[in-house]
Amino acid sequence: MKNIVTIGGGTGSFTLLSGLKKYPINISAIVSMADDGGSTGRLRDELGVLPPGDIRQCLVALSNSSDTLRELMNYRFENGGLKGHNFGNILGEFFFGSQRSYPYFRSSRASDSSLGR
Repeated sequence: MKNIVTIGGGTGSFTLLSGLKKYPINISAIVSMADDGGSTGRLRDELGVLPPGDIRQCLVALSNSSDTLRELMNYRFENGGLKGHNFGNILGEFFFGSQRSYPYFRSSRASDSSLGR
């Protein structure tokens, strides 16, 4: 089986990974963590974590249940202390925040099982 490594972030990585997952290959993604908008920027500023938004999108792209998972991971809270945050960023901080080290994929088995893989 061939091994493919992608490098990038943002919408381009989501699109590329969504297409690549249809082929019988091993995929690795090196994801830029320079996002500073919305929920991601707030988590970075308030908790001192690397911004999880692009990694969240890559995990969604590689998921076997993309449509349902994408909707859940992109759900944005409308009220309370979590207002403006999306569920996927909060979940990422829950899974990986206690490690305070990246890449996220140190816990790839945990993320694989939570993504239905």
